[in-house]
Amino acid sequence: LACALPRKASDMLCSICDRNMMDEVVPDDRSDIGFIAPSSMAMLNFGMTSQYFVEDWAGLKLPDQALTLMPLNDNVEEKAGGSHWALLAYFRPSNVFRLYDSMGNTLGAQGRKAASVLSDAFEAKDADFEIDADTPRQANPYDCGAYACVLATE
Repeated sequence: LACALPRKASDMLCSICDRNMMDEVVPDDRSDIGFIAPSSMAMLNFGMTSQYFVEDWAGLKLPDQALTLMPLNDNVEEKAGGSHWALLAYFRPSNVFRLYDSMGNTLGAQGRKAASVLSDAFEAKDADFEIDADTPRQANPYDCGAYACVLATE
């Protein structure tokens, strides 16, 4: 079962969510909450090293943020694609990357890889990785983008 139909609608929803996330979800007085765009997260598929993200994302000031939200897609190729979205979050106070996947554990490997590669950019030495077992489950094969967006707001 994959988040395939309508895949383009789910991708579009994540893109819209990306453009509106910081303005509508993060209160003005919460500059310690960040959001990384899906297109930036896709760079994980291009073989970029941890050092690339440390340097390229320096302006995001990730080490200063208490919470960072990152949409994660199941695409593992160096081109556009994928069929499922989830939400990866980094919680600085507890030094943990947590994956919220509306299909359970389908993006566990991608989440672990992202946490490993991005930990230096967050200055998150020895960060833990968890998969949230209480994430609401989608009832169809195409609402993953909506779930990722809604989970980011909670």
